[in-house]
Amino acid sequence: MASNQDFIVKNGLTIGSSQVIAANGRWVGANTGLIGPQGVTGPQGTTGPQGPTGAQGPAGPTGAQGPTGGTGPTGPQGAQGPAGGTGPTGPQGAQGAQGPAGPTGPQGAQGAQGPTGATGPTGATGPSGASILGSGNTWTGANLFQSNLGPTSGSLSSPALQAYATSTNSAFMSFHRGGVYAVNMGLDSDNVLRIGGWSAPANRWQLDMDGNNTVAASHRAPIFYDSNDAGYYLDPNSTSDSALRIRGGALHGPNVTWGTYLLVGGDGRQNYTNNATVASVCSTDGNLHMDAASGKAMYLNFYDGSSIQFGNGANGVHSTFSSAGNLALGGTVTATNLIGQGQTWQNVVGSRAAGTLYTNSTSRPITVIICCSYGQSNMTVYVDSVSFLVTGPYGNSVLLSATLIVPPGSTYKADSVSAWMELR
Repeated sequence: MASNQDFIVKNGLTIGSSQVIAANGRWVGANTGLIGPQGVTGPQGTTGPQGPTGAQGPAGPTGAQGPTGGTGPTGPQGAQGPAGGTGPTGPQGAQGAQGPAGPTGPQGAQGAQGPTGATGPTGATGPSGASILGSGNTWTGANLFQSNLGPTSGSLSSPALQAYATSTNSAFMSFHRGGVYAVNMGLDSDNVLRIGGWSAPANRWQLDMDGNNTVAASHRAPIFYDSNDAGYYLDPNSTSDSALRIRGGALHGPNVTWGTYLLVGGDGRQNYTNNATVASVCSTDGNLHMDAASGKAMYLNFYDGSSIQFGNGANGVHSTFSSAGNLALGGTVTATNLIGQGQTWQNVVGSRAAGTLYTNSTSRPITVIICCSYGQSNMTVYVDSVSFLVTGPYGNSVLLSATLIVPPGSTYKADSVSAWMELR
């Protein structure tokens, strides 16, 4: 029998005429076609939990338009539109009454001259007028001396008005304020044009025929230009970075105490190399060069000042050299010729002998350690012309040694050798 919880088979199970389960409980029937009739419908199970909300469906069709609403209140009046185009001209009105006569117009051009009339009888001769030649006269009206000789005075001569003199005399004229002041201007016998004399001292201004201009006091102008190229000039009162522009260098000197010079600018130091009297500050391809005269020294902050600042090229300072001689570095120090840098200790005793002179043929200083034989009480070593005597107590257990720094090109030797090491 089967309950709603278990299905127990004893002594086998036969469906129809076919055994499907043996007495030992093993399945021996076919694997298909074993479906029995449908059982009665069981009771409805409990309702499961509500599933998630499904996706929103598509929008429904638009509904019919509602009735038109009532008319709203009238809005404010809009801005006035632009004026329309000009209408056609109306018909001409009737001519008005004649106005009063206008003022007289300007006189017309003179007509052509009529034919010459017959010559009348000669009149009586009048009295002779006074001659103005060779006598003193005062003109109070305008008098014109016409000299229509050409457009450029530099290529003309013999005008109508001349200040004339003969031989070695000065051809001059004067500007005279009666009873107050007078000054002369003229061409002197040396062919120099001058202003001065009479009330003024002589030679206040002069211009020779080579174009040299000389004044007794000063030339004054707001700006001075090179007549060959106006791109070069001096504007003393300007605050611009180019108030003075010159192409060549400026040579200052000789100074009072030493009679030497300073060259500022120019094309490098080309013309003053090996010059013992000219120091220079110049630029080459944007690089700044400061050079003392040949054989001379450069002094920084010698007369005054405090520290020397080394900039980083971006408006900042990376290192400082104080007036007390202290150097504060903002980075690392790199040297290439320090003793021991790039050098090694070498045992050279096999190639060294007592009393033989050797030369440091390298480009660097070398360190030499020399030991003498046991039992010696002294040893002498030499660097160039300087000798050193090394002494100690006598005894077979004593070994004397000397350490030398030998500059490049210097000679060295020892009078006794048992060991010889070099740092090179």
